[in-house]
Amino acid sequence: MNKFVTWLNALLLFFSLGFVSCAKDTVVADPYADWQVRNEHYIDSIADVAHANVTGDWEIYKNYKLDFVEPGVGIVSPELGVADYVYVQYIEKGSGTVPLYTDSVSVNYEGMLIDGTVFDTCLDDKIYDPITFALNDTGLREGWKVAFQHIPAGSHFKLYIHPDLGYGNADYGDIPASSVLIFEIKFQEVIHPVGPDGRALPLLEDEES
Repeated sequence: MNKFVTWLNALLLFFSLGFVSCAKDTVVADPYADWQVRNEHYIDSIADVAHANVTGDWEIYKNYKLDFVEPGVGIVSPELGVADYVYVQYIEKGSGTVPLYTDSVSVNYEGMLIDGTVFDTCLDDKIYDPITFALNDTGLREGWKVAFQHIPAGSHFKLYIHPDLGYGNADYGDIPASSVLIFEIKFQEVIHPVGPDGRALPLLEDEES
């Protein structure tokens, strides 16, 4: 009996040492290795696809803070780079109002990184109430501000934002530095600022009608 116990203990020790050895030898790959380079390649490829627009559902919007070469969509200036634009792929383009910089937007959305990691979601409008953002809010990423001044309410789309129009070279919560931001967005409605008498200011098109 004692021999059996001794043999069993030796066997358990052998396996435990084996597992420890395996654990030491196991190297966990860094999911964010070469992250900046990978993100640069990714947004370059998105820009190429958007410019080619083979499927006809892409639009390119220039940073509103830059001087326009001429008004319109997809205007590419030689002195500008990939970081000066946002890239939008429409799943369904709405027919509602395009918001002004002074408006707010009501949306359902999901945000993710280039590796598919979801960092925020309220996309399912059957479960989540829409979230409202003021476009002139200083905390709102510039990429959203650029895009939404072109997109009509009722649109369902994917938005690709260069790090320079996102969180730049700084970490933000679960979002590593130098990350391209990818959003799938359902644009529910435009909300106009409240006037001095407590009523919402009218739409420009309402004033014209």
